[in-house]
Amino acid sequence: MIDYEISTLMTSNPDKDLPDLLNEEQHSALDELKIELSNLRDVNKRYAKFVLSVSNLYNTFLERLVPTEMQGYNKVASKNPSILEIRV
Repeated sequence: MIDYEISTLMTSNPDKDLPDLLNEEQHSALDELKIELSNLRDVNKRYAKFVLSVSNLYNTFLERLVPTEMQGYNKVASKNPSILEIRV
């Protein structure tokens, strides 16, 4: 939506540069948006690290509880896991 609005502004005012098209309030709103998007990126990076850690931990526990073997491209339980039920 932002891209569309900026494109519309620039198309309707081809003789002006983008900084000249925005007022001070819009400039500060865009600056705040940049800061918040940067914060969001940092939070997402930390979240991705947690997800990877938890995934590795879960897969390690599962492999210890129900050992598997590779048969071609498929993982198959090497033991009968009928007495084990895992819920996530």
